[in-house]
Amino acid sequence: CCASAPSSGAAGPSPDLAEGTRWLIKAAEQGQAVAQHALASNYARGLGAPQDPKAAAQWWRKAANQGHAAAQYRLGCCYADATAVHADPKAAAFWFRKAAEQGYAHAQVELGGCYEIGAGVGHDVRGSRGTRSTARASGSGRRNRLL
Repeated sequence: CCASAPSSGAAGPSPDLAEGTRWLIKAAEQGQAVAQHALASNYARGLGAPQDPKAAAQWWRKAANQGHAAAQYRLGCCYADATAVHADPKAAAFWFRKAAEQGYAHAQVELGGCYEIGAGVGHDVRGSRGTRSTARASGSGRRNRLL
């Protein structure tokens, strides 16, 4: 969840991506949650900056603490996958729940999985079905196939 294969070519990031990342850094440092999330995504994928999962997790945390649902989901993924942070099923479930409560379908699916296997929450098949059915009702066809 947290990191993926770098998207930049062997020659490094393009000047436009690097310039865009510099602007994102300025906005993120001013506390703009959308910029913090975008910057984290760039660090996770190596777009406009070297790939840095640790920096990605730090910026996702800042945006997540401001209530940014996608950042909350990504931070939950970091804890679930032990990417740039220690594995912590309770923290993963906490962040998935925060994002799920805002209607973020991917987080609803992950939270349902947490309930299904009891990762970070008590084992609760009904809780699993409930969060996944909510995701199914609000999600895209691709997510529905995963459910």
